[in-house]
Amino acid sequence: PPSSHAVARLSTASRARGRRCIPMVKRKRHNKKADLSRVKTEFKKKRGRLVLTQEQEIIRSAKELEAEIAKLKEAKRDATKAKGRRRRQPAPIEERKALDHLPLDAGQRADRRG
Repeated sequence: PPSSHAVARLSTASRARGRRCIPMVKRKRHNKKADLSRVKTEFKKKRGRLVLTQEQEIIRSAKELEAEIAKLKEAKRDATKAKGRRRRQPAPIEERKALDHLPLDAGQRADRRG
């Protein structure tokens, strides 16, 4: 039998939790079952045992999957190229020069040429 000290300690611990002395067990939840009304099944023998298996439906053909993979690879390649172009852009000019930084007199270029 447990000592009175152990019982007192156990009861204070249970009171601290706000419960009676109930064993700590996980609460069982209802097991939800899958809706098998629309699933096609068939019995197969596996190693001598009869097993219920679901019929596998081929959703997409191999050619369609390969075409989609090729399209995704092309999109990734394009994105990588665009990223490279963005990285090669020159840095923006922090301090722009004034409009009259190198002024021209009217007709100066024409005078130089002629």
